[in-house]
Amino acid sequence: MRRFSFIIYCAALLALTISCEKPSSDNNSEENDTVAINPEELAFEYEGGSEELELTASGDWTFTSQDPSWCTVSPSSGTGSGKIKVNVSEYSDGEDPRSTTLVLNCAGKTARATVTQTANPDSFSVSPRSFEIGPEGKNFVVIVKYGSREYDVSIDGEWISIVSRMKHDGTESITFHVDPYAPTEDGEPRTGIVSICTKEGTCIPVMVTQAGRKTNVNVLGMRFTATWCGYCPYMDEGFHKAAEQNEDFLFVTFHASSGYPLYFSSVAPLTTRYKITGFPTGVINGWKELNNTTNSNYLANSIVSMVTDFQSKFGRTVFITSSLSVSGNNVNASATITSKEDSELKVVAILMESGIVQAQTFYPTTGGSTTITDFVHDNIARQLLTGSILGDSVTLGAGESKSFSWNTTVNNAWKKENLSVVVYVYKDYGEDSGLKAESSYPDNYIANAAIASAEVTE
Repeated sequence: MRRFSFIIYCAALLALTISCEKPSSDNNSEENDTVAINPEELAFEYEGGSEELELTASGDWTFTSQDPSWCTVSPSSGTGSGKIKVNVSEYSDGEDPRSTTLVLNCAGKTARATVTQTANPDSFSVSPRSFEIGPEGKNFVVIVKYGSREYDVSIDGEWISIVSRMKHDGTESITFHVDPYAPTEDGEPRTGIVSICTKEGTCIPVMVTQAGRKTNVNVLGMRFTATWCGYCPYMDEGFHKAAEQNEDFLFVTFHASSGYPLYFSSVAPLTTRYKITGFPTGVINGWKELNNTTNSNYLANSIVSMVTDFQSKFGRTVFITSSLSVSGNNVNASATITSKEDSELKVVAILMESGIVQAQTFYPTTGGSTTITDFVHDNIARQLLTGSILGDSVTLGAGESKSFSWNTTVNNAWKKENLSVVVYVYKDYGEDSGLKAESSYPDNYIANAAIASAEVTE
């Protein structure tokens, strides 16, 4: 009996314990931790405006726009549930709808809402909005989609000009030209701004940055060669290596053997001037002769040494900027020559082609002779642009510049994209006659040179 009573007592105690247990708060916790935004989507017309959102949160929160440049929220932080004001600015210059995301963060939980805005059916847009131009200068095109709006174009930068304007069906294509940028002591770039502004006051700037270059003296190597010359590939390789090692070294290749491929018909006065009697022969800046060897690394090192030696002795007295454009079969080369002092100069311009595949005889160091059928020839003189291969005369005062332009047509066998123009300037030694390195050479040297690759348009 006692045992039975004890069992009843334990059962009653257990029942009491269960009935007094606290109810679970899991469901309430889930409700209190809910993070939500209502509505989850907001749509605005292009005029912009403001709308309210309701957010649900149980603690401290932050509310952000992923693109505050046109969509902002207020407040951006707080505690507990509440209302948020969403402000969207006018979208006057876009062609396509835009969107961004609003993000609510609270106690490690996140909720998101999407804001979209339609484009203005009478939108005003400008593209591209920035350009990077090389020191040689070039044209660039800006597209303006204006709908029915009126606008003006202004330019901050006298080196930028309008070439042409073409309108059609609410869109205008404006072609601008950037002048060549003469070398400067520091080589810093220059920046100009093209501003395109509607009558209502909306202005869109187009940034134009033109790279500068220091007033370094480029050194020009002339390589006299022929396709039948078995030792010539060694000097060709030496010239290429030197150009890779020192960007101030430029070169032009003259095939000087009449009746053979790639022959340059205007070369004879040069071979006479520099006493060319065999191939290959290298002439550095009309100042020193380069002797050939089968060691291309030795040749490259010798050239680089000559470049440094020349620059240290002669300094910077003549500066050149140049450009080359090819449109269809028409070629226009231009250059601006600036002299640091009063000078009597001679200017030479030659059209060159690179990447020409032409069979070349080669004498290996192991002996014998072979033909390289796929030999690639670079910077091959194709056409003389100036009146004389020995230079057209020009007189410049100290600080004076003069611009030149040469026009010709492209041979259909030439690859337009591989064309370039080399422009170089002869100057008399004058008081520097003691620096003359080759007594058989004339009393002038190449004071500077520039090469510009073709900008091709069809």
